[in-house]
Amino acid sequence: MKVVHLTTTCGLGGAGKAAMRLHEGLLALEIDSQVVTRKSAITHASISEVDSPLFEVADHFENCVLNAERPQGATIISATPVEVDILSHPWVQGADIVHLHWVASFLDAACLSSLHQAGKAVFWTFHDQRPYTGGCHFTAGCEKYSGSCEACPQMPEHLHPLAMHNRRTLGSAFQKFSPQVICGSQQAMNQALGSGLFNSQQIHMVPYGVNTDLFKPSTTAADCAEGKIQLLFGCHSIEEKRKGFEHLVTALRHCALSPLFHELVKSGRLELVTFGQDSDALYQDFPCPVRRLGAIHQEAVAEAYREASVYLCPTLEDAGPQVVVEALACACPVIAYPTGVVPDVITHGVNGLIVSPIDSSALAQTIVNYISQPSLRQRLREGARIEHGAISLLDAARQTLNLYEAHRRHPSLTPLSDSADQPLSSPYLLPASIKPAYAVHVLSFLELSFGRLHKSLKTEIQKKEALKRKLHETKHKLENLKANRQLKKSRSLFTRILATFKTLVFNRN
Repeated sequence: MKVVHLTTTCGLGGAGKAAMRLHEGLLALEIDSQVVTRKSAITHASISEVDSPLFEVADHFENCVLNAERPQGATIISATPVEVDILSHPWVQGADIVHLHWVASFLDAACLSSLHQAGKAVFWTFHDQRPYTGGCHFTAGCEKYSGSCEACPQMPEHLHPLAMHNRRTLGSAFQKFSPQVICGSQQAMNQALGSGLFNSQQIHMVPYGVNTDLFKPSTTAADCAEGKIQLLFGCHSIEEKRKGFEHLVTALRHCALSPLFHELVKSGRLELVTFGQDSDALYQDFPCPVRRLGAIHQEAVAEAYREASVYLCPTLEDAGPQVVVEALACACPVIAYPTGVVPDVITHGVNGLIVSPIDSSALAQTIVNYISQPSLRQRLREGARIEHGAISLLDAARQTLNLYEAHRRHPSLTPLSDSADQPLSSPYLLPASIKPAYAVHVLSFLELSFGRLHKSLKTEIQKKEALKRKLHETKHKLENLKANRQLKKSRSLFTRILATFKTLVFNRN
């Protein structure tokens, strides 16, 4: 079995890291696994980057038009499809399984049909909600993705037709061929089912795997009653609002009203440690000391988990977050809102504390209760060590491999119902506000078509050049043959003349 993963980024961000972890797990199981990506932070023989001149055009439109009015900290919107002739890549051509991951700003859902026609078994891991929305990666509670994405609350009004057009295009693509879908949490599965684009038979849950050789408990005891309380928070981008840093700051300000919290801060025995991309503005008038680690490598992140008293996860929307399973794998208890994987991996009061409802005051109360009870801290740390809820890269790879093999034995290619949305029939029907995005799509399609035509013409030229060379070689052989025949005639004539000459000489004597 040969598996090829398609992902916008490799080793960058949560989705890019998840794709790489699955790839590493499959390699460890001696599966022929390769990665085709638009951008990679890792150099390896099994990773190949592809490029298109239209990527820059699409990025410019998304940055300068689509996300120009995006509020500070809001999650990005991506709605400019670029058609890449991904089947021309030799690794994809030779693959049995094509596994899509986070492919925003890289591949369009239209590639599903071409992959299916090429006989590939297609899987798609949903690391966010973008595969079934008109543009947003997380819906902020909006449920319009189950219909037409009309009047998208995260897009400016003049771009609403773009969200509707993209949602219709997705409906059309999934109607032609719907892949096997993998989600990392039960919550993500329910959201995907709520889109109406998939059925329960084609959606599967495979928990995110972590490198348990790296993310593992400390061999020394930590967090003694008289020791320092170290609160930990981190993610790829702390400024992204859905990660809940504002909730955490508000909660810590509530905590500062607690005499115990105030005393711990005053005595220097409590601090917040953060990792990830951030800015100075986030830490103005902060209620407790902060130690900023910034963007750090995975080894340093694992060490931060092991040193922390608790990992705080006030995430509001996420398909993961993977930081939860990483922290638990390091025996670091977690205090979190019931988002993404949290209900799947945390048993309240055993290896962490789930804060419900999602409210900064409730989060503050939970933090104060935790730091005020050394026995609770010790119990949850031991619970995380025993029942951490994380699985290894190998276990995640085995579960995914089982899905691959089951699908190959019993392929399920169930299309959508006939009631699915149909795409707009003509670009002339599109509102002027979204024609630039459509133009990028058309240009990318033309680029793809011209690329195929160029490849075909190049092949024909190579054939003609080969024929020309063959004709030249044949002509050269004929000329050599003719020359050889003339040489033989000359030699024969010379031999006869010489014989006649000898006869005349001998007879004269």
